[in-house]
Amino acid sequence: MRQRNSRGQEIVLCGILSIFLMTPAVWARPFGERRGSAEDREEQGRRHFAQMSEKLNLSAEQQAQLDENRRQHKTEFDELMASIEDKREELRVALESPWLDQQRVTAIHEDLKKLMNKKEDLRLAAILSIRDILTPEQFVRFQEMAPGGKRPPPGGPEEIRD
Repeated sequence: MRQRNSRGQEIVLCGILSIFLMTPAVWARPFGERRGSAEDREEQGRRHFAQMSEKLNLSAEQQAQLDENRRQHKTEFDELMASIEDKREELRVALESPWLDQQRVTAIHEDLKKLMNKKEDLRLAAILSIRDILTPEQFVRFQEMAPGGKRPPPGGPEEIRD
């Protein structure tokens, strides 16, 4: 009877270990594989920008400023995402290695966290630069159009809402 329990415990432990080892491979999958081709994403971005321009009633000057802003931030963002993808792959390889080096894995993870923080900093910088280009009313509308549909703050300009 005692052997059955230890055999059952071994099976459960192997199952848990298998799940643990497979998880990093799932979340470390390259970014581009999940999001369609670069051309599809670029075309979708152009369509979204055209819709946004129309809904926000942008002036020609605002459109030009936003287009330049988008181009600049896209270049930085693409470079950063490539670095993140490389770091994720490095982490995946380190985790799958038969000779796990926890210090190396921890160092790679710290580097990945720094890159993710840079990504958030870049995102904030893009939002702040958009805010400088748009009028306050346009910016509220812009936030409503964002995923999650932000609401204007209490006491904010209600007249622009649909």
